[in-house]
Amino acid sequence: MQQLTAQQLRQAIAIEGDVISLNLPLPDSVAVTHQWLRQFCALSQTSVQDQVWGADRYQAHLYLGSLRLLLCIEWLCEAMWLEPDAGETQSLGVIADELRRNLGSQNLQ
Repeated sequence: MQQLTAQQLRQAIAIEGDVISLNLPLPDSVAVTHQWLRQFCALSQTSVQDQVWGADRYQAHLYLGSLRLLLCIEWLCEAMWLEPDAGETQSLGVIADELRRNLGSQNLQ
């Protein structure tokens, strides 16, 4: 797997409907998914609360400061996105802005 950079992640963020799409290649194995998640968390300054695997999907509950997010990766529909976790009241715009702010504080690679 290629190293994920802040610039790639910043460019991949797009609000689409009721989710924040991450327009990046999907990880192709469990090990690569874990590696990708570590890189994503380091770049976005998020932390993982817990993770759930399904047959063709992966979900991770994340914290971005006080914001609660759900990262979803679905291999069947070939998509990766973030959505507000249950009970999160902030809008997608606020969440995307916070992600971009955190990514902006990282060195461009």
